[in-house]
Amino acid sequence: MLQLMPGQQMNLKHTESRSCVPGMLTGIDDKKLTLLVSEAIKLQPGDELELEIPQAEDALYVLPCSYLESVTSRTCVIKPRGEANRRQRRSSNRIPTKLKAKYILLSGSSLKKGSAEGEILNISREGALVSVDKPLKINSDIMLTFEIRMGMVKAFTTSIVSKVVRNQDSRTPGKILYGVAFKRNFSFINNPI
Repeated sequence: MLQLMPGQQMNLKHTESRSCVPGMLTGIDDKKLTLLVSEAIKLQPGDELELEIPQAEDALYVLPCSYLESVTSRTCVIKPRGEANRRQRRSSNRIPTKLKAKYILLSGSSLKKGSAEGEILNISREGALVSVDKPLKINSDIMLTFEIRMGMVKAFTTSIVSKVVRNQDSRTPGKILYGVAFKRNFSFINNPI
């Protein structure tokens, strides 16, 4: 069952235009939700929206809502319409792993040169769960580089452009977990993922 709490990260999607902005739930009051979004959005009262709310590693809840009003240019009040639907996010199997990785930020307002290190905790054809030390922005693009090994022998190093799609709670202090979606499907010949 979906539980909403202030501080939760989610995406706000306009049903008609399909435009989507990341946001954070800041308040729940009398069946209304207040959301702080990453950038100003232009909406009209009554516009139909969807809140995409990650709840588990493999699921996404989608809550239909209606736009009520803006409190500021980046704070809006919405009203849920009905129940949230659970959607499976991945169509391929995830393989648990501990792959050392490097990443370079390709987009976002805090674009910096140079790479940072992280670790891939699981991987599938469509994406991966990555552990990093520094915060990343949702919807930013990164170049993820990692080495694939077969036993003790290095097989190859590969890089793949990925979009940061969600943040996940980490149980390891100082580590931040992000789900990334690959811009193209990933596989390799001897062990297709």
